[in-house]
Amino acid sequence: MFKVLPVIIVFKTTQAEDETTMTNKTDSTNEKPEEKDKGGRPVKPVDYVTLDKLCGLQCTGEECAAILDMHYDTLNRKIREDHGFGFTEYFKNKSASGRLSLRRKQYEVAQAGSVPMLIWLGKQYLGQSEKQETDITSGGDKLQHPGYTIVTE
Repeated sequence: MFKVLPVIIVFKTTQAEDETTMTNKTDSTNEKPEEKDKGGRPVKPVDYVTLDKLCGLQCTGEECAAILDMHYDTLNRKIREDHGFGFTEYFKNKSASGRLSLRRKQYEVAQAGSVPMLIWLGKQYLGQSEKQETDITSGGDKLQHPGYTIVTE
């Protein structure tokens, strides 16, 4: 019977051949090596159109972050990376449009004849108030109160 023996085949190359195959591999591709997946959570971009609308509605930072499905600290950090300032400053800039819209609507309602709105706007912007004056003078007489005697001079 025949016996099967393992055979090892060795190819001998010269150093010059090894160097040319190495340079051909690196020079011929001219492409960046594939970046390894660093792991961790994928980067989630901030939807600034939605964020601007939420700021216009006077939503808090926590509310905006919840709607954008991220933590407030992440939202604050991403705004800082993209704009150079945090959420507080961003909110100040973007919430002005919401206040303007609200003020415009209040004036429209007041102009349509809403008495409570006219009164409220008068108090806010014209310094009007509902002052109730009470005359506490007695014309020189002693004021009487159950249990107390009020003396005027």
